[in-house]
Amino acid sequence: MESKARSKELAARPAGLSARGLLAVKGDSPGTTEAYRGAMRAFIAWARENGRDLSAVGLAEYVAGLREDGAGASTVNMALSAGKAALMQAAARSGMTAHVLAVL
Repeated sequence: MESKARSKELAARPAGLSARGLLAVKGDSPGTTEAYRGAMRAFIAWARENGRDLSAVGLAEYVAGLREDGAGASTVNMALSAGKAALMQAAARSGMTAHVLAVL
């Protein structure tokens, strides 16, 4: 039975998360929140320019591109930290389970 429930959950999943949802990310301090939102604005712009989904896969592709382009470690780490926080928070706000988020 668990397999049928999981299949229904996966079939109902959205293609990605909204830009608005990702930009609502909050950090532990106002400075962190602003840094995370800046990183998410850059990711969203990249995703739109490259026809990618706002998803964990899209974020992974974005980070890989940053590395290939020679971005500094702090830029890559900020994209990873901000992306993880934004994806998890947006998923939680939308009622998405961790399992569904993992397959986005």
